[in-house]
Amino acid sequence: MACGHSCHILPVRCRYDQCYGTDLVVSLLLLLLSVAYFLGISLFVSSVSLIYKRVGDLANILTFLMQAVTGLLVPIRSLPGIMKYICYLCPTTWAIDSVRSTLLGLTPLLPLWIEIIILVTAVLAAHALGQYLLLSSERKMQREGLLDIY
Repeated sequence: MACGHSCHILPVRCRYDQCYGTDLVVSLLLLLLSVAYFLGISLFVSSVSLIYKRVGDLANILTFLMQAVTGLLVPIRSLPGIMKYICYLCPTTWAIDSVRSTLLGLTPLLPLWIEIIILVTAVLAAHALGQYLLLSSERKMQREGLLDIY
């Protein structure tokens, strides 16, 4: 028996139009995927900090930009045309939208399974790119003999 929520991807038991447990489990799994994505981003920031040392300002700018173009501060559906498309390019949008829609029972921007595919792809890409950049930065620092100074 379905309760009409469009965001269910697991079998759900509903009673009196309320779902028990499944949305919370899905939300926690999506939250873990989101954390994995941000760990990949942190690898990128770490690689930059190896070379440039002080990246606090860069981290602050990245944090603000992620908040501005993900629908965290302003709902994406209320943004003007081109801003929506910029938001759609940011994987963090899909992380926030999927968790928000499963927790609050809202309709996601895309079907949830598509948002999950986007998020898994973003996690894999962020980790691959972050690890590559971190190893490249470390090798550069070793070649230049600056790793022990850090």
